[in-house]
Amino acid sequence: MPSTTRLAGLLVASAALTTGVVGTAATAHALSTPTGHHAQAASRTAPAIRISNFAFHTPKSVQPGATVRIVNHDGTTHTVTSNKGLFNVRIPAGQTRTITAPHRAGTYRFHCNIHTEMHGRLRVS
Repeated sequence: MPSTTRLAGLLVASAALTTGVVGTAATAHALSTPTGHHAQAASRTAPAIRISNFAFHTPKSVQPGATVRIVNHDGTTHTVTSNKGLFNVRIPAGQTRTITAPHRAGTYRFHCNIHTEMHGRLRVS
């Protein structure tokens, strides 16, 4: 039987697909997954945003709708928060989360809500 968290995520994702709302903060949060056996196996080859020394290191580009790993190498929690409200993921120290890239090509700026000097860009092409 699915866990409550997984079931809630599936319900939100299903509602997003039914209503055509994809890439919102709610769906990005619901689709983000903590590091775990299945998450690691599924995302080892996914493009990654690395966080180290209070800086974002992004891939050159990702495909629309791609799973993007966010790996926090710092000793503190960070967020990856879209400037336009498309995604908002909290990544504890030393952990990994995933998001789904927006489905439209473009450059998406983001920041850390905790450390306001941290900014990055995700290029979708």
